[in-house]
Amino acid sequence: KSAMAFGLLYYLGALSALGFAIFFHGTWKEAFVSFLIGMLIKTVSFLLEKREWNVFFTNALSAGLAAVAALGFQYMDHGINSDIVIISSIMLLVPGLAITNAVRDTMAGDYLSGVARATEAFLIAVAIAVGIGFVLSMSIRLKEDYKMLEILIGSFIASLGFGILFNIKGKKAVA
Repeated sequence: KSAMAFGLLYYLGALSALGFAIFFHGTWKEAFVSFLIGMLIKTVSFLLEKREWNVFFTNALSAGLAAVAALGFQYMDHGINSDIVIISSIMLLVPGLAITNAVRDTMAGDYLSGVARATEAFLIAVAIAVGIGFVLSMSIRLKEDYKMLEILIGSFIASLGFGILFNIKGKKAVA
């Protein structure tokens, strides 16, 4: 049953990204790319939540990978507007329910719960911004200096090797 639920969420998440691309006046090509990136976001989020990663890092990594994928598709086809693709894809990560619950709790007089939920929603939004901001700032630098790409790839491989060598799993992966 959980595999079916994941498959349905996987598909509906990707379909939502496609719908947001159309909503933001994207072309059908951009909508299809958003659909693919929506599948990527749902897969990454599911796998990281299964490994019990922190919500902040899960959202930051998912948003960063969405930006990398959007820039990659734009590099392959210059007719794709990466801004529309990134915005429509990350809408899957936006904490709409947390914001709604924060407002509801505050209006009901439960100020402590309202502030806690608003803080949670704010931190999720910051994580999304950090993930995308890092990727976009690196893409600007990479256009100027390809040496930075070698450094980033080398540091990623070294970090991955360190994690495998010391068998770091679950919550220990990101403290």
